[in-house]
Amino acid sequence: MRKYEAVVLFDGVLPDEEIQGLQDKVQGIITKNGGEIARVNIWGKKRLSYEINKKKEGFYVLIYFSVDEPSTLLFEFERYCRIEEKILRHMVCHEVPSRLSRELQEDKEQAVSEQPKTAKSQNEDSQETADTKKEPSLLSKDSPEEPPPPAPEEEKQEEKQEEKQEEKQEEKQEEKQEENKEEKAEEDATKQS
Repeated sequence: MRKYEAVVLFDGVLPDEEIQGLQDKVQGIITKNGGEIARVNIWGKKRLSYEINKKKEGFYVLIYFSVDEPSTLLFEFERYCRIEEKILRHMVCHEVPSRLSRELQEDKEQAVSEQPKTAKSQNEDSQETADTKKEPSLLSKDSPEEPPPPAPEEEKQEEKQEEKQEEKQEEKQEEKQEENKEEKAEEDATKQS
């Protein structure tokens, strides 16, 4: 199933009951044409950055949905939104997962991949903990903890950032030198004339 998100901008002057009715019609079009609505995010009334059809306010609704056959659903959705005069603007695009949703998905996948430990591995873990109890810790309370050395990838990133900064500084110096040359040339030209 393909995931989509649609933003619909209703006329902000309409009463709430009429906006709710229009919203239900839009959701009905999605469900009648084989779509499944995942969630609806109501942003509410907002002031428009520019007038649309001499309207200064709009009521925003964001609808997340998925569909197997997007062609008929999207055609009907577009057709209805163009015909309905109370809908000022609309836009449909593929859903772009947010960083938070990606992190949640990764956590779910990680939890699934971690299988329950077998009895043998649990015994090994208990032996390791027993060994660590017998041995004193490597760091005493008096010695400060040293941070772990940076990973090679982090070092590379830091080096790249430093190189970029150096390049920017060199470019700035070159620009200043060029400006100074131009100023001197202008001064020389004014002195000669």
